[in-house]
Amino acid sequence: MWGALALALVGCSPRAPRAVAQREATAPNPAEVAADSLRALLAADDADRCAAEGEAQVRQHPGSGRLRAWWLACVARTGRNGEAAAQVDRWLAERPDDAWARWARLAVWLEESEPARPASLADTAALVEAMAGHPDAVRLRAAALARWHHGDELAALVAVHPDAPPWARAVARLEKARGDATLVPQALADAHEIAATDPEFVTAAALVGAGLERAMKLVEALAWVDRGLQRAPDSLQLRARRWWLLQLQPAEPAANKRAVLEDIAATLARAGARPAVLLAAARTYRQLGEPGLAEPLEARLLREFADSPAAEALVAARDRALTGDDPYSTAKPSPAQLAAQGAADAAFLARPRHHDPLLREAAALRRFEAAVADPAAPPAAVVAAVEAARPLLHREQLRFFSAAARALIDRGGEPARAEALVREGLAAVADEVEVARARGHSFDGYQGWIEGELYDLLARVRLSERRVADAEAALAAATKRGSQGDDHTLAQAELVRLRGDAAEADRLLVACSDAQDGDVGDDACRRALAAAWLRTHGSQRGLDAHAAKLLARVRAERRQQVFAAIAAEPRPAPEFRFTTLDGQAVSSESARGKLTVLHFWFTACGPCVEELPRWQQFVDAHARPARPRAADGPRDRRRRRGHGVAARAPAALPGGDERRLLRARPAVGLPDHVVPRSPGPDRLRGAGRRARPAARVRLAGRGAARGRGQARGVRSVVSLGACLLRQMRRPGRAGGRRAAASAPHGMSFATGPGRDGPSPRSARPRGAAGCEGICAAVRSFATVAARCFAPRPGSGGARPRRQAWVDI
Repeated sequence: MWGALALALVGCSPRAPRAVAQREATAPNPAEVAADSLRALLAADDADRCAAEGEAQVRQHPGSGRLRAWWLACVARTGRNGEAAAQVDRWLAERPDDAWARWARLAVWLEESEPARPASLADTAALVEAMAGHPDAVRLRAAALARWHHGDELAALVAVHPDAPPWARAVARLEKARGDATLVPQALADAHEIAATDPEFVTAAALVGAGLERAMKLVEALAWVDRGLQRAPDSLQLRARRWWLLQLQPAEPAANKRAVLEDIAATLARAGARPAVLLAAARTYRQLGEPGLAEPLEARLLREFADSPAAEALVAARDRALTGDDPYSTAKPSPAQLAAQGAADAAFLARPRHHDPLLREAAALRRFEAAVADPAAPPAAVVAAVEAARPLLHREQLRFFSAAARALIDRGGEPARAEALVREGLAAVADEVEVARARGHSFDGYQGWIEGELYDLLARVRLSERRVADAEAALAAATKRGSQGDDHTLAQAELVRLRGDAAEADRLLVACSDAQDGDVGDDACRRALAAAWLRTHGSQRGLDAHAAKLLARVRAERRQQVFAAIAAEPRPAPEFRFTTLDGQAVSSESARGKLTVLHFWFTACGPCVEELPRWQQFVDAHARPARPRAADGPRDRRRRRGHGVAARAPAALPGGDERRLLRARPAVGLPDHVVPRSPGPDRLRGAGRRARPAARVRLAGRGAARGRGQARGVRSVVSLGACLLRQMRRPGRAGGRRAAASAPHGMSFATGPGRDGPSPRSARPRGAAGCEGICAAVRSFATVAARCFAPRPGSGGARPRRQAWVDI
């Protein structure tokens, strides 16, 4: 009995409650355990399993903010970003001061398809302080810095918080290694300290592999990706990067392609039921040039997983490709392409659910730009397009603000709204610069460049309201930032015109129009010049002649400025040596003493490739030709004696009437040689004084003598080309104003003083640029000659007679 009493007393002793409390305190919290499990799954890139298990765990522990936050991060990683963001918004509406709700919002932003919210960087720093350095907050901060490539700040975070993720130090060194390759070995040493059993090892492998790829260490990058796949073979992030790195390995391209195809086949056999895997495999197939293998996967994706984020991404990519998938291409879509694009964007925006808000935003912006691109759209239609697009924007879009403001300014309506849009754009500049920096699109002076464009728009708004002083201030701010775009010139010209100098305003617009490179309909300066001419003269009559005179003056001034700058500060070119595509060696030594054009380009630059033919035309038009042909007689050689330069036209076949003229060359008196006159005082038309001819054209072949008599009837047609000759027209730009015309094959041009020209003392050598005007003259001459000089039907054609020279 005493024994039982003793046991009872022991059981009732004061120590018992303390022991029970201690055991309860050390018992793990099920919600915290579940949150740790979700964190490990997300670190291992198993987002599908993380989202599925997290949803069940949140139902069991609805009061755990940490568990709910990690579950929403997993949902966003699966691509269901819109769903996760909506839940976070409801959570913040209910509990705006909840730190875990703020953590969830930043985690969802971090999982977007592209870096889009620079404000998340500052918010993560504030969250670390608000949560007193909680490991989850530190990890989120480290992941955001790695995503935005802020290596210095990531290194500082590691120094302050020892419990930062183990990969943070290595990633920070790799970010710095982009400018200093000597840091790569130390970064790899830091990465190798992470144990393969560490929950963060898969994330470390992905980040280290990406950093090594940016540092052009492709073999080491592939090795780290393979190490991560050994731990997590179903990681799609690592698998897709492996397919890309295999294509870049230093081996035969065919061998690399076979390796990628084999790996894709194995992955599809193991995890082909996942929509994201189907999309990644289809994209890689297309990269490899195998659309036949990609199409069945894409069809299955749209058929079986139509509402998945992967299917949405595929539809968006197809819609974007309707008008060209290259954002740098200068090709203008056709009306049919624009109509198809508009229908596709409308269908995409009408989808019942959107997973990626950035894809929805892109479609909304395309629809908005199509609406404001119509020059006939009134200001009210532009305002309606702005209001329709505004709610669909996922971020402060600088592109949207500038396009909306410009559309209103061009139409002369809603100046207050246009100014408000410009100011919103100025407030969004900092975010735009940060986004461009994270994507690798930034450069020195980028912020000043985009700010200058907005200040130009602000100046145009103020000029439309005749606020001259305010416009001058805005224009000065744009000039300070180095702005040189069309809006800058439009503002300058309008300001000069308001001061009463219409001639200088027209000169500015002509110079701006001459620099236009694209479709003629996109030439804003030419449109402004035409509008000013119409207001002054009531019609467009005389505008072309006025513009031609100004164009000659502008080009002469520009040419003088260029050569004066070269003469004032001559600098030798750096040494270079390379081999051309045809195997010829070119070096600075072989080019010494010659006028050489070096054009730098790369295959992925669409505009660089598109302008190659224009560069070749420029070189061909200015190249030094061979000696005069043996068929030329003594008289021909005397005519070219003392000429400054002779340039043979490019061997390009023209079209239309000229092509038919070429085929009939044996029976037609063709322009064979053109000898321009050098300008002088006697070229000016005065009272009672006959103007000298612009050039002499030699007609060769049948009908040459008859052509002499009929040439008077076509002088008015070729006068414009002769005028261009006098103005030393340089090669034109594609798409818009008159380009330098290619002459029929075999035609040679000689520029400089002719036999009947001024004396050598007063002669002004024309240079090679003069032949471009001759090309234009000959093109016009040849078009009319196809009708005027053709032999009569049934004449059989006469024998070639003596060559005839005709003044034009």
